[in-house]
Amino acid sequence: MSYHEVNNTAVSFPTPATIHRIFEQTVLQVPQALAININQQTLSYQDFNTKANQLAHFIRQYYRSKFCCELTADTLIGISLYKSIDL
Repeated sequence: MSYHEVNNTAVSFPTPATIHRIFEQTVLQVPQALAININQQTLSYQDFNTKANQLAHFIRQYYRSKFCCELTADTLIGISLYKSIDL
């Protein structure tokens, strides 16, 4: 087998497909499916989505209080977290 045969992992996504849109679609399709398994701690897609939305809300609030304006779609935000279920 050649490298190209083994590494044939191309998948088509509707345009424009962003990571968060694909994730949200997965939440709608299989909300109770396993999304994360770290050190025998697990989260379903629905639970992970809830935590991600809480983090997003916190970031928006913090940004608004720090810079006195709203985040826009093109604002880049860097996040560094330890590998954990807790966001």
